[in-house]
Amino acid sequence: MRLATFVAQGQERIGFVLGQSVYGLRETQQAVAGLRISGPKPDFLEGKAFPATMEDLLALGQHGLDGARRVEDYVRTFVEQGRDPVELRHAAFGLDKIQLRAPVPRPRILFGLTGNCAQFWRGLGLPIPQYPIGLLRPWTCVRGHTETVTIPPLYREIRCASELGVVVAPGGRDIPREKAMDHVAGYTCVNDMVSNHWKDLYTANAGGDPAFIDLCTGSFYGRATNGFTPVGPYLTTAEEVGDPYGLLIYSRMSTGESAAPITRDRSHSNAMIVGIEDAIAWLSRLMTLPPGPIIYMGTMGVDGYQVYPDQFFEKGGYVEVEYERVGVLRNPIDDQRPRPESEG
Repeated sequence: MRLATFVAQGQERIGFVLGQSVYGLRETQQAVAGLRISGPKPDFLEGKAFPATMEDLLALGQHGLDGARRVEDYVRTFVEQGRDPVELRHAAFGLDKIQLRAPVPRPRILFGLTGNCAQFWRGLGLPIPQYPIGLLRPWTCVRGHTETVTIPPLYREIRCASELGVVVAPGGRDIPREKAMDHVAGYTCVNDMVSNHWKDLYTANAGGDPAFIDLCTGSFYGRATNGFTPVGPYLTTAEEVGDPYGLLIYSRMSTGESAAPITRDRSHSNAMIVGIEDAIAWLSRLMTLPPGPIIYMGTMGVDGYQVYPDQFFEKGGYVEVEYERVGVLRNPIDDQRPRPESEG
């Protein structure tokens, strides 16, 4: 099942994707209640209305996800039986008529692992850590599929990375490693974008101060830019993805309408040092995980790719992240960096 947060007719809604339509959970529930059918009508959520937000649906844990699956099964059977689609016309929205948001648009916890592949540490000649290293980001970094990401004019260059987002529900504290996968609602694609502009600041302003170096290069400053964590397009539930350690990964980019897309990274999700189970267990020792946090698992194989100063995005430029069986996330880029003056 592919769950989505989307905007239709000016209202943010949640639903599931079936074919070329997304069916609102609340809207489908209401439409089915109004059908003229003999016999009892299906009860998807024990007589309760579906929540209005993905966070509230995930707060119901497995109960909420099972209810959503019952709605999807009903609609799938409805369609396959050739029933009159007009009966559900107020529940279905064409994918070409809506705007997708990130599946969890305002996650209370957005935590990214860094250096989570052996190649990164071998390149530095350092021991490979066996615990999650990473950082929190504000939810204002989040953007959905096809939403534009702006590169501010002062940024020298950026780095992008294809990462697997793990959506947790239900949350909890002190989750045992052996039960951690029971808390995984599903997966989504994450583009971890980092500004390398901040690396210039520590040499200019702080010399060799290690605390300031860490802020500028490995921590909050470099990653807190609005829009620098695109997420989506959907929350693909765990049973549909299957083994999260058996996924091919790609990243692609095009610098403009006339530029052919380039495949930048190819890697595989089994390159993780710290797996999903350990990440959830470690983090839940430190904090109570609320419903719907997104933990993204780091770059597999290489530490992302840089967009250098001479790689400017023109109109139509985009960056794309793909995780096999999870989805394809594409974001247009509004590059506001000044171009160098042409010579001659």
